[in-house]
Amino acid sequence: MIRVKSIYDRASDDDAFRVLGEPVWPTGVSREKTVLNAWLRDLAPSPGLYDQYSRGLVTWDDFVVRYHGELDRNRDFFRNLQVHNHNGGLTLIHGSRNADRNPAVALKMLLEKEDPL
Repeated sequence: MIRVKSIYDRASDDDAFRVLGEPVWPTGVSREKTVLNAWLRDLAPSPGLYDQYSRGLVTWDDFVVRYHGELDRNRDFFRNLQVHNHNGGLTLIHGSRNADRNPAVALKMLLEKEDPL
């Protein structure tokens, strides 16, 4: 099962393999105190797309389409994330204040759509 959580929320015992997919480290968060298994910047939206979306210059739907297009270049990571998902779960971490529309949610949408199992 793939979960999505904010980096501002505490890690919990039911979290699985925790992955942050943001192009920059979230503001106000200690790297030393954050529980993460991986920070996969290669799976993050490009800084330009991330900036445009965060400033409201790109709609959510356009962001998702463009981000999924960017992810086509990073398919090698998908297999590893799916392995974690099927062997204990996967928790995608985001640094956004919007819990419903952020890069982790967009990544989850694509991972679930392309899950071979």
